[in-house]
Amino acid sequence: MNHTAMIAARPGSKRTATWLFAVFLVVALMVAAMSWVSVRTGFMVQEDSEQMVQRHIPEMEAIGVLQAALSQQVNQLYLYYATTDRPPYLSRSRELNLSINRGIAHLQDLGITARDATVLRQSITQFNLHAAQFDTQMSGPRDWDKLRQTLSDAQQVVDTAHEQLNQWQTKIRMATMNDSEAALSEVNKLSRLLVGFSIAILAVSAFVLMTLYLRLKDRDQLFRFAFYDSLTGLPNRRTLTQDLSDNLQHTDAGALILLRLERYALLTGTYGHSFGGEVLIAVNQWIQRRLSNSGCTTKLYRFGEDSWAVTVHHSHQARELSELATKLAQLADEPLYVQQRLLNLSGKIGITRYPQDSNDSDQLMRNADAAIHSLSGSNQSYRFYDRELTERTQQWLATEAALRHAIRNHEFELFYQVKIHAKTLKIAGAEALIRWHHNGKTISPAEFIPVAEQSGLIVALGNWVLNEACRQQAQWKAEDRPLYPLAVNVSAQQFADPAFPQTVSDCLARHGIDARLLELEITEEVAAADPQRVVETMQQLKATGVTIALDDFGTGYSSLSYLQRLPIDTLKIDRAFVSGIDTVADNAAIVDMILSLASQGNLKVVAEGVETQAESRLLREKSCTLLQGYLYGRPEPAPTFSERLSNRLPSRAATV
Repeated sequence: MNHTAMIAARPGSKRTATWLFAVFLVVALMVAAMSWVSVRTGFMVQEDSEQMVQRHIPEMEAIGVLQAALSQQVNQLYLYYATTDRPPYLSRSRELNLSINRGIAHLQDLGITARDATVLRQSITQFNLHAAQFDTQMSGPRDWDKLRQTLSDAQQVVDTAHEQLNQWQTKIRMATMNDSEAALSEVNKLSRLLVGFSIAILAVSAFVLMTLYLRLKDRDQLFRFAFYDSLTGLPNRRTLTQDLSDNLQHTDAGALILLRLERYALLTGTYGHSFGGEVLIAVNQWIQRRLSNSGCTTKLYRFGEDSWAVTVHHSHQARELSELATKLAQLADEPLYVQQRLLNLSGKIGITRYPQDSNDSDQLMRNADAAIHSLSGSNQSYRFYDRELTERTQQWLATEAALRHAIRNHEFELFYQVKIHAKTLKIAGAEALIRWHHNGKTISPAEFIPVAEQSGLIVALGNWVLNEACRQQAQWKAEDRPLYPLAVNVSAQQFADPAFPQTVSDCLARHGIDARLLELEITEEVAAADPQRVVETMQQLKATGVTIALDDFGTGYSSLSYLQRLPIDTLKIDRAFVSGIDTVADNAAIVDMILSLASQGNLKVVAEGVETQAESRLLREKSCTLLQGYLYGRPEPAPTFSERLSNRLPSRAATV
């Protein structure tokens, strides 16, 4: 059943439940009325029978017990039918059969004729045949119509037996008219039996109806789970697929917009999934307000953990869709408060139009997703799908698959770029930079690091770099080469891992490396994400003895005022400000400000991207601590860099 049909079925489910309760009330009233009439009739018979003289009480009691046992046999079949629980039925049935046989034997002792006893036993045998047939039907594949027919046949046999027993009672009453106390006792027993039977029917009816009601209620809940998101209450991806298919069948023109929240995994990793859920609710409300004021015919869906989908009906004009996407992109300009935390959130938006981009719902979703992927590393907030994006996405996925294979097969190598003292021009350390050897080529990190970050492979990759750098230091130590601090880049996902400080400590211990020979480079973006948590993590790292550098400093991601809170040792000036420092006044001013700030905090400063003698001379004059760039050496594999260490070559200028 598709979801449209299920939606149509839901009101019917409620009406069915209402009718079930109405039937239950009617049955309850009828049974109560029957009980009342039975009790009232018993009192009337009691009044009429007060003058009778008790004489054949044993015969009447035996007949009553036999009737009760027969009725209970039928009741056991009904209970077995309602509960399908066989063991209790078999146990009780055997007890009742023994009771019935004893009852017949007792009646014979009291004077019942052999012919009458034989007729009664034949009825009991016939009933047992029906009961055995019913048990066989319940044990195998169940045909409910046949089961009800077997129940009816068994009931008819018992009714016939009851009729025979009633005839015997009549004969006894007529023969013992004066034994009124015996008749009075039987009437009272009969009344109690009727009341008990009524109560049993009520209980069985209540059980069956309640079971049916709960199943209907569960079906409604399953419908919600299947087609709606439990957190936001929005229709989910399955509903979106069905709606898109319906729109395409009716050849309606429209568009699909996907909005994916950025850095949501970092938020949940930092503050927990409960906080992440509140973030999603806040963003969801913000999106709904934007859509309600958009002037377009839209419908919002929860597409994934950190994603929403919007269908825009009867429109595929680029201008109109661009205006809507621009409104949704304003999320980055409107900070949200969640649990008294101010969050600057942003999202990437992919847009695809139908039917021109595709007439398949799944393909449309892939199109929008491909448009989002194409925005990775871009400052753009939204993009329309075009055919070339599919090829790029396929290339992206191929790179991700190859990257996973490369991690398993150790296709990576660390290169080392030297750092020198600005005053002495002697070696001061190096930065470990990862390279990927794939299909006979060496691939730059700029090509595969974005894929690793998006796919979550960056943590495994970062841990490999950390371990390999420590292993290489241990090898140089064993070869009695000069040792200098090695800088290792730390990704945002790696730094957000609560176990990261312990990972660093374990790696140092495993390779027997002095912690002062390891420097961790953390980008300014990571440091500014959550200052309080960042400070706590940095303090844990500092406790291991490593030094910490703030990479890409000065890019303007956040205010410089937060710097004094961070327990860092080094600032790395971004290459964008080093380039042309001798000719661009603004760059020189920014470098002066960073150097002044570092001097106040007693921090070392590394200028990266030094490529000319003029840049080097000016940075040395400004008292920069360390210099790094092609002027002094390109990244080199370990064997080549080992020679540099052995010869203590301070610089190896490269052609720029």
